[in-house]
Amino acid sequence: MMQNTLSDHVHTTFQFIKNYFRINISLLSSSEEFDDFISHYVFHKTQRLVQKKSLEELMIRYPKESLLLTDNFNIHYLILYIENQPVLIGPFCTVSLSTHDAKLIFNKHGIEDISIFAFFSYYNSNPIWKESDILHFIESLENSLRCSFGMLRKIGSDTILFDDDDELDLSRFHKNGQIDMVSRMHHILVNKRYSYEKQFMLDIQVGNARSAIMNLKKIQADTKQLKKIGTILEVERLAAANTRTMVRIAAMQTNLPPFLIDTLVRENTKKVANARSVDEIKNAQDDLIRAFCNEIIQCRNAQYSALVQSMIYYFTHEYHREFDLSDLAMELNVSKTYMITRFHNEVGETPIEYLRKFRMKKAAALLTGSALSIQDISTAVGISDSNYFTKVFKKEYAMTPLVYRKQFES
Repeated sequence: MMQNTLSDHVHTTFQFIKNYFRINISLLSSSEEFDDFISHYVFHKTQRLVQKKSLEELMIRYPKESLLLTDNFNIHYLILYIENQPVLIGPFCTVSLSTHDAKLIFNKHGIEDISIFAFFSYYNSNPIWKESDILHFIESLENSLRCSFGMLRKIGSDTILFDDDDELDLSRFHKNGQIDMVSRMHHILVNKRYSYEKQFMLDIQVGNARSAIMNLKKIQADTKQLKKIGTILEVERLAAANTRTMVRIAAMQTNLPPFLIDTLVRENTKKVANARSVDEIKNAQDDLIRAFCNEIIQCRNAQYSALVQSMIYYFTHEYHREFDLSDLAMELNVSKTYMITRFHNEVGETPIEYLRKFRMKKAAALLTGSALSIQDISTAVGISDSNYFTKVFKKEYAMTPLVYRKQFES
């Protein structure tokens, strides 16, 4: 897509960025290049900010300025001028969206011609960067190309990405000893890393968690040599985001329901964001791989529809909460009646029956494996009324929780 108007040094840097960050880089110096970018990366007609006319108008209005664009889907794009040529980096996202978020976007912009699932397939195909990732990326690019992009202007964003004014002086984020992104060793490492990533994604698709984690360790070992700034939390969080992207893309090639993929990714994103050490972040990556592989195997073996798989996942992971089936139906974008009927037809029991049995199974394990009180166990399995809990448990096991516990102790 890029013409030979940029130096070999810049081309080499761009190639590294594409391989390492898994992000698109488009040169916007001709009408053909605009059309090529739009045909590959613009999903819907309502993304007016990144249509050809809008991009050209922005470049005329803000000549040679560095721009951070945010479209109506909350998807971001960087426009930087490198060797006097406009270069667009993106699309990328800064957050994971829930089904509720997507519905709000659809309602706000009157979108009726695409499905929520189609939207998530597009949205989740983009890498996720936090605002700090963006700053680190620009800083590293400045150091590698020995240039300065100056002030970063935000355009068309509904949510504030930075707490400062519309223009952000990137010079205060400069540090010494940044990544040398174009050395010969980097080319060797990128090629090795690509082969490991390919095998890693195949492992995810077949549910082989052990092999996937081994290949992830190889990726991490090789990329250490790409980091001259050391193994710090922000770098590891960036690596974790890259791992999430690979896992998500691999999972999308299986029959795993989009709702389930989105839930697992959001849970891991929160876990990594709250991590306070490198080990916690790496453990979170391993947990993500095991969780996805486990769900992929269960999905392959269960032969349930995507809707029912999503419901089962929700029940087995949210059983400790009190919730309404109407809310779950809304989250899954189906009617409550259809959801209950479909579940009963495939599983052989109603959602409430399935959830009750699962809760009682968890309660039985707590009764025999802990010293928690009946009230605490009742609360732990999502039932606030301990008297009602005792009644339901007795119906399932033909004895009260206390008798069950005593029988096990004897």
